[in-house]
Amino acid sequence: MKALVLTGQNQYQVVSYFLDGIAHDLTILGYDVDFLNVQSESTIKDGLVHILPLNDYDMIFSFNGVGLGEVSENYNTLDYAKEKPLYVFCVDNPIHLILRFFGQPVKVLCVAQEHEAFLRACGVEAYYFPHAVPLNFSVPSSQPASDACAIPLLFPVSFIDKQAFRKELAPVWGKLGQVIEASHTVTDFLQFIGVMPSAQRPARTQLNEMILRISATVDKYLRAKQREACLIDCATHNRRLTVIGRDVTRYSEVCSFHQYKDSVSFSELLPLIAQSDFVVHQSPGFESGLHERVLYALASGTGVLSYHAQFAESIFANKGVFGFEHTLPKATDSAYVEALKKGQETVLTQHTWHNRLALLLK
Repeated sequence: MKALVLTGQNQYQVVSYFLDGIAHDLTILGYDVDFLNVQSESTIKDGLVHILPLNDYDMIFSFNGVGLGEVSENYNTLDYAKEKPLYVFCVDNPIHLILRFFGQPVKVLCVAQEHEAFLRACGVEAYYFPHAVPLNFSVPSSQPASDACAIPLLFPVSFIDKQAFRKELAPVWGKLGQVIEASHTVTDFLQFIGVMPSAQRPARTQLNEMILRISATVDKYLRAKQREACLIDCATHNRRLTVIGRDVTRYSEVCSFHQYKDSVSFSELLPLIAQSDFVVHQSPGFESGLHERVLYALASGTGVLSYHAQFAESIFANKGVFGFEHTLPKATDSAYVEALKKGQETVLTQHTWHNRLALLLK
């Protein structure tokens, strides 16, 4: 059996790391895996000489819907999808990507359950496919806990400009501002305006391009708003974070209490995760999913401080994930050490790409 993975540019090379893990686990399931980088005409031209005709592949796996359609004169992935499975691994909220694949014969894999629900409400074939680790994952080498480089609370995120997205929403703020501010996530917003059903009422509003465009901006605004709230709450509770990511020094204007550092690649981040006491997890818009911050931390034997992310807390109850309201245990606490061992074992045995793919492809 053969599989083709379509890749493109991705922040911190984190998705490339995921796709390498997925490819590794596909080989264990009996697939020969080829990659095609569709980022540009030159990467496509260079890559085509190394892949087979599309019909020779048993499946295609596209990151975020890149490479859909005519890749070159003799390579059309959507024609392929009419006959064989083409999976879109949607690592972002699909509200930003749906126009790439809406109405096309693809199967969309979602990293959060609310993303799956949104796409299914739009008539898209979607499946819950949360983040995982590869079967060959090994704990990155780290410094001893007593080393001066050890990080008590690591928060790997990127800066999101709340004011910029608030400005984009200005034309509709008079009509929708109250609803936006009452929403915790874009899923709440879509329920408030009736695009998605809620426990109180069915869907009553049809999604169109204008609503889609507004909702995508609302998503960014609410993510930025909740991220700032996390930083401020941690400072209020005297929890000093080491924040690492793109442009995060700009958050010093919001909350100067924390330490802000430049972004690093995901492969460079993993040792930092391993040598930290806790990784902070805050992920609005991905409420019912398992973020890599949670899984790779636990797999590395590092605890997770969850900022109002009850889904992760419920999945890993007593297994190294602690709610924001809890007093964090000391590294020498035997119960904490035991919880971390349980969390690590659970991730490495149950939350692997191999398991996800085996269920998907059976």
